[in-house]
Amino acid sequence: MKKFNIIGLLLAFVGVLSLASCEHPQADWAPGAQDENMGVYFPQTKNLVVTAEDTFVNIPVKRNNAAEEATVTLRHEDVSSCGFFTVPSSVKFAAGENEATLKVTFDGTKLTPGVEYGLLIKLDGEQASQYGVAEHIFKIGIAEPWISLGQGLYRDDIFTNPYQINPGTLVPVEVFQHELEPNRYRVNPFAANAIPYILGGVPEDIVYGEEAGYLELIVAEDGTVTLPADGCPTGFKMDMDGVVENMWVVPYPMDGSAAPGHFENGVFWFTTPSNMVFMSDSGNGWYANTNGLLAVALPGYEITDFAMGAVYGGMIVEADNVTSSAIINFGVGVDVESFDFTVLPGNITDITATVEAIIAGSEDLTIYQAKANELSWKVALDGAGVYTVVAVPYGKGEYRAADAIAYAFYYPGLGGTETPSAEIAVYFDSVVGITGKESYEEQFPEAYFAAAAIVAKADEIKSVKMYVGREDVIVGSGLDREDIVANYGDDITADVLQGLAANGSVVLGPYNLNTGSEVTAMFIFETLYGETRFMEAKHTLPNASGLDLGTYNFEDGDYAELMSVIGAEAGGYAYLCVDAYEFLGVIDAEAKTVTFDGAEPNYNAYLFNQMAFYYDSAKTKAYGIWSCSDEALETACDLVLSFDENGTITSMNSYLALCIFSLADGSFVDYGFFFSPATTITKVQPEAAKASLKASAKSLNTELKMAKSEVSFVAEPCQAKRKMKANAVQF
Repeated sequence: MKKFNIIGLLLAFVGVLSLASCEHPQADWAPGAQDENMGVYFPQTKNLVVTAEDTFVNIPVKRNNAAEEATVTLRHEDVSSCGFFTVPSSVKFAAGENEATLKVTFDGTKLTPGVEYGLLIKLDGEQASQYGVAEHIFKIGIAEPWISLGQGLYRDDIFTNPYQINPGTLVPVEVFQHELEPNRYRVNPFAANAIPYILGGVPEDIVYGEEAGYLELIVAEDGTVTLPADGCPTGFKMDMDGVVENMWVVPYPMDGSAAPGHFENGVFWFTTPSNMVFMSDSGNGWYANTNGLLAVALPGYEITDFAMGAVYGGMIVEADNVTSSAIINFGVGVDVESFDFTVLPGNITDITATVEAIIAGSEDLTIYQAKANELSWKVALDGAGVYTVVAVPYGKGEYRAADAIAYAFYYPGLGGTETPSAEIAVYFDSVVGITGKESYEEQFPEAYFAAAAIVAKADEIKSVKMYVGREDVIVGSGLDREDIVANYGDDITADVLQGLAANGSVVLGPYNLNTGSEVTAMFIFETLYGETRFMEAKHTLPNASGLDLGTYNFEDGDYAELMSVIGAEAGGYAYLCVDAYEFLGVIDAEAKTVTFDGAEPNYNAYLFNQMAFYYDSAKTKAYGIWSCSDEALETACDLVLSFDENGTITSMNSYLALCIFSLADGSFVDYGFFFSPATTITKVQPEAAKASLKASAKSLNTELKMAKSEVSFVAEPCQAKRKMKANAVQF
């Protein structure tokens, strides 16, 4: 095999990967055998922090073979296009010395604080180490201006999962606010002096580095709070199956749809369980905030927990076989000292008046008074039907009306009839097909958009989760369909109940989807009758791409691989699915080509230009996908596919290879595939190809309504599985 130029193997960036079923973690790389050339490389690739007074920064360069004096040429590229930096064209090594200094000059007064300027520097490829970093984007900038606000509080729910500790530990932390962007705050609960409070000491598998970690909280105008999209560094590393890796806290799902927190009364609250992940560089890790307890308080404020929950625990019949009662079980937060509750007939959603009456001790209600440890109650009810528990917690000297809860349930009663089943129908079609309004076609053409609808009674529904995605991805993920909705779906309960209460039906969407694809909308409903019901509906979008979409077999000599061509969500584009990656390409109808530049949208990675690798689950081999203009695979280029007058892909105009390397010593092992312009490409019947599951397609939240205000129930418009499910209180 000819020599590979693999200088990008040690990544120039830290990637954050999905925790989906088909992971492509990026590889850590260890130096192998001694370089036969000079073996030059950058020993340090950390960010370069300067001040406004600085005029230069030194970048160390090392070499493995230091016998003779040598001058190594280099090239640079101003990635940020700022024009601030002057870089020499070479670096000189003295005889016998293995380290030299590359001096980069600039005017520090021109740098904006908090902005990282990218400067790509490439050492001579002929003298570069095959295993060290000889090409890197150095980030140079003045540190962001953070002002200390004093000591606040942090409530942990990040270390809960990996270390199996009880959530809710309070830790004093210093709170910082950004001087130029006051909506940004930072704390460091991961510091060596803070972790012992949470974990009872610093575990042996935690190793601290030079960079400090932080948890950054960004407050929007509406009070919602998010973490940075690319996550927050913890400042330490952990041993992940024998590989020591940096650890991060990242929003989850990582496609921008993670449930936000909120800022209220000086406290940042994150009450949605599992809306973060605690993970390593390679994508291994644990769900974080699994209990929805993560919180940070500004100095002078406190974190209190007055949360409550209730659940129907069944019916108990007395010895006389005449009297029956409902069992109501409660759960309370650590700051709840007592609580008052009542049980009323019907599904009550507006509890404002009831809460006021409970606090006032109204004689018109039967009010039960409970201590914090009195969590199971027997309540006599009049007969079968839907009832609502309204409970108000008390603590720190007052009733906490804002934390009052309403919990509705169905009570069968003694001698009651069979438990009712909620009437629910779901639909999935083009926007025009769902709404009946032709005027929507221009704005939301059927080739790229679809909408869903639910017809049901609002007072029978407790919760709804929904997942919208391509059927081939759902099948290829290998996951159970209900599990996909449960773990990757969106909670749409509030919007659905509001629409159902107003109209008896609700339209969801529109969803921008892949043209020509079969798409499925899947739902999990929880009803007031104790049901958990899975329902789904499918819809196929017309193909407007001009391509013959589907699965193709690429065959060249000993190599064969199935790849899928998929229509994109907008005109003029298509996706090519290669080894579970999807690459976005531009369609040229006149030239009859599709050009893929290597950007891999699902994982924020670049595979065609040697910038990223993924490795197998055993971490023994690293894999990299190249598209190159020459057989030696030395010159990266765009991947170009040609199609005929029918839109069928017929040929490939470049080389494409999946190269496999040993993680032990960096040596080349084999090709996963190797395709040349002589590759034979044929359309084949679709198969269930492996796929990396994405988060649910997002609704554009445009106001859409059905043409008819009343829609008749359809008897099981799609397959549904029903099962009884015991509810559980979670805190």
